[in-house]
Amino acid sequence: MKTFHHTAHKKMWDWLSNNPNASKEAYLRSFDSSNANIINGCYACSAGWINHDSCACPLLWGHDYCEWEDENCPEIAAPHEGLYARWCYLDPKYTTDRAQIARQIRDLPLNPDFDGEVV
Repeated sequence: MKTFHHTAHKKMWDWLSNNPNASKEAYLRSFDSSNANIINGCYACSAGWINHDSCACPLLWGHDYCEWEDENCPEIAAPHEGLYARWCYLDPKYTTDRAQIARQIRDLPLNPDFDGEVV
């Protein structure tokens, strides 16, 4: 059974909302020594990744996917259109916008169809 570390997800995105010019990698290097096991630097991906063709994300993004562009996820939004993609591609100098998007990602609801454990 997959485990989604929801508390860790929230902590990371809260930190990113308060440090909007920082990266997920910076957070993981500083605060999560287990980051080598985190797929895409994402607690949700780590819980939802099934194989190279599909993902059952434990979060509801408003679609059935995380809205990231990746050749391994065939059902994704167009480049730069999804919430996470907008955060990634937004220049870190736009701290207010990046902070707002980070808060939105932090506060995404759980997917009721996720069949793993949530901690």
